[in-house]
Amino acid sequence: MAITHFWLSFLLFPAFLVQNGSFTLVVNIKSKDGEIVQQTFSADPEKDFVTIDYKSNENRFVSVYIDFRQKRKIFQVIVLGEMDKAESSYEAMCFVAELKEEEFISSDAMSKLRQKNPSTIRVPEEDVASESHIMDHVVFLNANVTEGTIDRLCKDAGRVLFSGTNTKLLLLDLDKLELASQDQTGFSKVLKPCKNTPELSAECICRVEVCLSWYPCHLKLCQGEDDNGQLTEYRCGIKTCGKCYEFDFYVGERRQCFWDTN
Repeated sequence: MAITHFWLSFLLFPAFLVQNGSFTLVVNIKSKDGEIVQQTFSADPEKDFVTIDYKSNENRFVSVYIDFRQKRKIFQVIVLGEMDKAESSYEAMCFVAELKEEEFISSDAMSKLRQKNPSTIRVPEEDVASESHIMDHVVFLNANVTEGTIDRLCKDAGRVLFSGTNTKLLLLDLDKLELASQDQTGFSKVLKPCKNTPELSAECICRVEVCLSWYPCHLKLCQGEDDNGQLTEYRCGIKTCGKCYEFDFYVGERRQCFWDTN
């Protein structure tokens, strides 16, 4: 398979080609570590969200839910362990972070994307600087205060981690949030990173990295003339980016963060 930069054309297909207002696209990606992975993009313009799913070659399952209405990103990460290394069978995590302006193309634009050569391996036109988050607050789902989307996406983790400055992303009444959330900011000030903590039973600050090695980040606009000879702009493609997200959070035992090593 040839390795090439990806330039998806916008093809204005009639709406009936997209069933139930949703659309799915599977793309072969060259990840930042040089491995080839498949990323699945799903878009629902009616509900205004996009999901990006993939399985890395490190036995890591990642799902990113981009919620344009609520201006948030929800990351679900499941890391499989190796039993012969005395690791747990898996660890599941769920993070909520703020969606920045123009970080991704819209759900409507995503739903119109088509690729001419599905077997081609894609690489981004631009690598964007990593985004780091200290996830210093947690809400457990059994508190029955989280809303439906988080309950569904974070059920494997059983909890949702977020920054204390972004409480609005959980869509909770502040009174309920104060009662249900746990403030873990003090741990990051006194505990070492897990990669520097050899004792398996020791508390530490875990880091997990999520990389979207390829995704559509901007629309490309071209100029032309309409039927009356007037200059007009139209969509003529997309720009693609690659970006990583780093999440730091507290764990009660080093063994709960078995992937974070030097």
